[in-house]
Amino acid sequence: MPLLWAINLNYLLRRPWQSGLAGLGISLGVAVIVAVQIAQQSARNAFEMAQSTLFGRATHRIQADRGPLPESLFRDLCLAFPELQATPFLEASIRSTTQPHHWIQLIGIDAFSAFSAARTARAAKPALFGLVMAPASGLTNANTLRHLNIANGKDTSFEIDAQRFSLTLHAPAQAKGLLEALPDDVIFSDIATVQDALGMFGLLSYIDLEIPAAPHRHALLTSIRDHLNGHYEMRDLRQERADQQGLSKAFDTNLTALSLLALLVGMFLVYNTESFLIVQRRFLFMRLRAVGVTRGEIFRSVLGESACLGAVASAFGVCGGVILANSLLGLITRTVDNFYYPVHAADVVISPGLLLAVWIGGVCATVFAAIPAAMEAAATAPIQTQARVSARPGRLLARKSVQSLSALALAGVLASFGLRNLWLDFLILSIGLVAPALLMPVYLSWLSRQLTRCLVRRELWPERIGVETVHHHRARTGVAASALCLAAAVSLGMLLMTASFRAAVDDWLRELLVADAYLSAPKSVPVPIAEQFLARLKAKLQVHDALSAVSSVTRREVMGELSVIQVAAYDLPAKARAGFRFLAGDRTAIWRRWTTSDSVIVSEPYAFHHHVGVGDTVSMRTPRGQVTFEIAGVYRDFASERGTVAMSLERFHQYWPDQGVSGIGVYLAPHARFDEFKASLAHIAAPDEPLLVRRAQDIQALSLRIFDRTFAITKVLGAIAMGVSLVGIMGALLAQQLERARDYGVLRAIGVGKYQLFRIVLAQTLLIGFVAATGAVPIGIGCALFLVQVVNLHAFGWTMPVTLPASLIFWTWAGVLAASALAAIYPAVQVVRTPPARALHYE
Repeated sequence: MPLLWAINLNYLLRRPWQSGLAGLGISLGVAVIVAVQIAQQSARNAFEMAQSTLFGRATHRIQADRGPLPESLFRDLCLAFPELQATPFLEASIRSTTQPHHWIQLIGIDAFSAFSAARTARAAKPALFGLVMAPASGLTNANTLRHLNIANGKDTSFEIDAQRFSLTLHAPAQAKGLLEALPDDVIFSDIATVQDALGMFGLLSYIDLEIPAAPHRHALLTSIRDHLNGHYEMRDLRQERADQQGLSKAFDTNLTALSLLALLVGMFLVYNTESFLIVQRRFLFMRLRAVGVTRGEIFRSVLGESACLGAVASAFGVCGGVILANSLLGLITRTVDNFYYPVHAADVVISPGLLLAVWIGGVCATVFAAIPAAMEAAATAPIQTQARVSARPGRLLARKSVQSLSALALAGVLASFGLRNLWLDFLILSIGLVAPALLMPVYLSWLSRQLTRCLVRRELWPERIGVETVHHHRARTGVAASALCLAAAVSLGMLLMTASFRAAVDDWLRELLVADAYLSAPKSVPVPIAEQFLARLKAKLQVHDALSAVSSVTRREVMGELSVIQVAAYDLPAKARAGFRFLAGDRTAIWRRWTTSDSVIVSEPYAFHHHVGVGDTVSMRTPRGQVTFEIAGVYRDFASERGTVAMSLERFHQYWPDQGVSGIGVYLAPHARFDEFKASLAHIAAPDEPLLVRRAQDIQALSLRIFDRTFAITKVLGAIAMGVSLVGIMGALLAQQLERARDYGVLRAIGVGKYQLFRIVLAQTLLIGFVAATGAVPIGIGCALFLVQVVNLHAFGWTMPVTLPASLIFWTWAGVLAASALAAIYPAVQVVRTPPARALHYE
């Protein structure tokens, strides 16, 4: 080993606490990144496994706009395209006769077509072949059998539309391909069995196609579409699955960017530690330079020790991130399942490539943070009269001001490009946060000088010594204050952003929910079944004596020019229209054109993401062909970040022969009572049609609970970043304790008690915490403004006012101060427990 490297390694081994605390900051930052990435990847993997089970290797699906397909279409396709790998399906929602409120998805499949289409692995073919050989049988998983309370291989009775039939259910112990990771409450059976049970002879629900990515794929797809002649729809399943996963892109980007904050704070700790180690070794570097060691060798040795520190710390961080991923997985999958795509159960999936990439990133971040310290070490002259511990206040102010202004100028240049890119937004935010945080050493130095003049009373001499110590070691304590200020500012910014978002959603719900009650079906009921009995219920409620008006909504996904569009068809009485807040368009003109022309209103996210406004058009494919609708207004909506196109129910029925209802709103007559109306629903709705009746305040409370669960993950990440910064304060105090061990020993030797020493250390920490907490308030408010007005707008398409609760700001400020005091406990204990003789053993 080279002598210079051996000297540096020996020095670090003799001071494990200093390098260990810096390594802990890097470890925590790497752990958060690993945990977030593993949780996101595990959620996507669970979705892909569930989708591959239902869709197999199919790339496209042929189906009718509404209703079944004739079985002859499958025969004609096979004859017209012999090379085509096609599989017919018949699907229906059924329920057990013993558990009428438990719905099962029954999928009939032609096993022979599945074989030829290579849809399943070889291990699964015997199970599918059993569907053909054993009539009236079905394949499911063990969870479904437990839900139905039946044993494997036993018969059970089901019903659909008053028709009853029996199936013998089997749950294979080992299954691959089609049956691998089969979702709960799904039964596969032979298509002939399902046709017989449902009375749908000669009919299919859809036909799946597996079209390989070959040079003639486009020509084959064109030929198939020509053969369908516009009578049926051909969906691109792979593109739809990619679009579904793409919905969470903004959410994933936000979490990833927030997780990088912990690593950024860890980099501050590395810079703090390396700077202190350079100051301690200044005389050593002077001697090395005097005996012929070059600047480049010293520079490389410092970066080398930083790389070793980063390698070890990142390795521990990767291991910790794998453990932390189990805790974050539940929070992330719950949010993804509620808002983006279905993820019912997910296991932790660990990718070696991901772990290696994050480990390399941690090492590179550590080396990058140590570059300023390495340059300072390399600049050491062979002959120097004394070690320069810190710059003079004037020079410090000038240097930090130049650095801060340069960072702000860079952020302004990046913002001037005006790109709607989340990563660019977060880069601008990071630079904008670092710029004022760089001024914390200046603020700390100024405040410590002012306090030193104020603490003149005799009984306050311990606090005066502590404050003076902070001033004299501002090069180190200033970096700790900057790291804590940065973490506190981002935590406060995220809390203010969440509070603003929550207040905006609360106000939006208060305006939107104007009905006395809302009726819907439970999520467990299949959508087609629920919409049928809600449509029947609406017809009965329209003549109910206790109601003055009834509203309804029908939600559909319609193919637009380039992507799928969420369409909401509203039947709105005059009372219900008051719930819409328009951001663009004349309210009177909008409602005048609502039912008299081909006009629609679009939500704010749709208008933002599709770059449209009032007067523009939206083109949608209908059973009557492609139709263009004019946008009459833009309304506020926080229900979907994808955006929604809303139209009147009359206009919807003109182009789509669809009578389903997704939800109902009821408006009580002046003389009616809600309890009496709710009791009357038991006589109106059928006993086997479960119904949810919620008042507006109940929906509002439920929505806010879901909102709080969704943003729990951001609070966790903010707390972790705060913890990393508090480690930095502890490290700075421990380093100062080592450097001033002789001074503390002298104080103990002349009779200073342990209580006074504890006050000295506590004064240092409280001053650092006060500076960081006070500086974090304006920086955090600026962070919240940027998150709300720029990041959230580009990510989700929502605009909202910024809410600044005084209580939240105060408790965040007080929490940082209290946490700083807690961080002082261990260094203070170490100071008071060190015997004076040990501190003065070299005298």
